[in-house]
Amino acid sequence: MLKYKQIFILCLLAIALFATTAPIGPNDLSRYLSIVSLAKGEGLVIDQGLQQADTMDKILIKGHFYSDKPPLFALTFAPIYYGARLSGIALDNKYLYKLAILLIMGTFFALAMTLFYKEYAARFPELQWLLLGLIFATPYYVFNRVLMSHALVGSLLYIAFYLIRKKEGSYFPLWAGLLSGLAITYDNGAGFLFCSFILYLSWNRRWRDLVLLVAASLLPIIIHLLIVYQLSGSWLPLNTHSEYFNYPGSYFANGSGSGNLKFSEPFSLLGYMLALLFIFPFGYLSKGLFLTAPILIFAFIQMGREARAGKAAAFTLLIGILLLFFYYALTSNNLAGGDYAVRWFIIFMPLCLPYVVKYYAAGENKKGWRGWFNFALIVSLLISLLYSFVSWLGGVTPLF
Repeated sequence: MLKYKQIFILCLLAIALFATTAPIGPNDLSRYLSIVSLAKGEGLVIDQGLQQADTMDKILIKGHFYSDKPPLFALTFAPIYYGARLSGIALDNKYLYKLAILLIMGTFFALAMTLFYKEYAARFPELQWLLLGLIFATPYYVFNRVLMSHALVGSLLYIAFYLIRKKEGSYFPLWAGLLSGLAITYDNGAGFLFCSFILYLSWNRRWRDLVLLVAASLLPIIIHLLIVYQLSGSWLPLNTHSEYFNYPGSYFANGSGSGNLKFSEPFSLLGYMLALLFIFPFGYLSKGLFLTAPILIFAFIQMGREARAGKAAAFTLLIGILLLFFYYALTSNNLAGGDYAVRWFIIFMPLCLPYVVKYYAAGENKKGWRGWFNFALIVSLLISLLYSFVSWLGGVTPLF
């Protein structure tokens, strides 16, 4: 069995090798401009950065442009760039960009996947090969290579749920709460998974741990709300204000802000839900959840089995995932933009990985299933490998 330090180092090396050296789309460019602005002491205003590189993911408040992304994500990365500035390193250095991804995204990815390996290699030592494959077999890994919040949120949520499940009666629920609260400030969808954590603790009557979890989560959430209120005079997320997108040349003008998209024709609700899971109707480019990571089909089969058996973890996680799915099915219409996968779903992908392992371990006596399982795993790995080199917005990902 590989040692846990070896898994941690392997994960870091994978991110170090394949992390991008520049933003590959408007989403990560918007975040990058906020980080650089903070490092320069200009606050969250990105007016100066937009003179060098423009992004559609921006809002206009009182005559100044800001990123429409949650501000705490930029504040997390800003110290790295501020330190580089004090050291005389140019803030547009491409290897500084890669280093920032490695230090934040890579570290939490490595920690989450080391905990995953540690727990399930001990339970299923004969399945080390499967554990290693699953670490790199979903968009969760691929998105940890770029400056996007969704994969980082997935890591935070996995670590938080690990602490909740494994550290009963200790003060680890405090850490789980801090990580969960931070995840919610990065991606509002994490709130649905946080509800799963609350239900899990309530199911097991761990009231002390529940209080610690919720109380600790409020700290980053309150900080986030205070920053948002200072910028906009409102407690609502910045990208839900359609009026902030009404400026000349806006891609999201006339009430279609990037966080305020609504379902529209010609797609029926059922068709759109199928698109989120499998394939986009009418021959459009496919990027549904189970097409970009077919191995996750087996995770949901196993989660369903355990939920029917009354197992708390599977039942409560399924509730949070279903709430997340229906929220985006009812409030969006663009499959999360131009990325190769539905990035909204990345936040729960690491939480699904243990159920893939348990499905395989429970299916040893069944006939005919192993070929399909191995096929799904190989396809998932090939898709991840492909998008480690190829940008989903066209061209080759800048790695060096």
